[in-house]
Amino acid sequence: MSNAKTISWEGGPSGLGAVQRVFLDLAENTAHYSGYHPSLIWGNIQNPTYVRAVFENLRAIYSITDEEVEVAVQARIERGKFLGRPGYIYEVVMGEQALLTPIGGRDVQRGQLERLIAELDTPGLRLGVIPARAAVPIHSTGGFSIFSDQQQSGGRVETEDLSGLRTITAPDAVANYRAVHAMLRQAALYGADARALIEQVLDET
Repeated sequence: MSNAKTISWEGGPSGLGAVQRVFLDLAENTAHYSGYHPSLIWGNIQNPTYVRAVFENLRAIYSITDEEVEVAVQARIERGKFLGRPGYIYEVVMGEQALLTPIGGRDVQRGQLERLIAELDTPGLRLGVIPARAAVPIHSTGGFSIFSDQQQSGGRVETEDLSGLRTITAPDAVANYRAVHAMLRQAALYGADARALIEQVLDET
């Protein structure tokens, strides 16, 4: 497969590093974040080796320089500094597949699961995991992030596919994503139950 493509953001910057810098700015201005991540660990809680592995895998389909990777890795890691800060609320739902997929190999995945466990009790973070065999009230074909920032009180949704990143700001569409997120939360495990599932996966990894 050709790797001539460049990661792009609809109506925004192109290039892996530039895109991740914009996400960092967006994260700083987001008071309330809601997201669904079916097959990858949530970005704000990724550790450096996991982040690097995720971005290195993108080289299979995108043209990415070493410099872009370094800028992108640092920008994504910096997003973690907002965890636990007063006024920041994160409602995150992940699929069990995110725990199981060995991005970067077994050792990288183990380290990432350990980081995940360590962050579960972070103030302002409500993280749930949907078990692989759970009955979900609605099906979502992909992940999404809902940002409520200072400039757009109604919020904005970011989705991503192989064609790039897409921003959704139409109030009705954003409301639909919020409704889907609420339904997905109903199928997720939280607190001690989520911890037990993550620890089980870690023990088996």
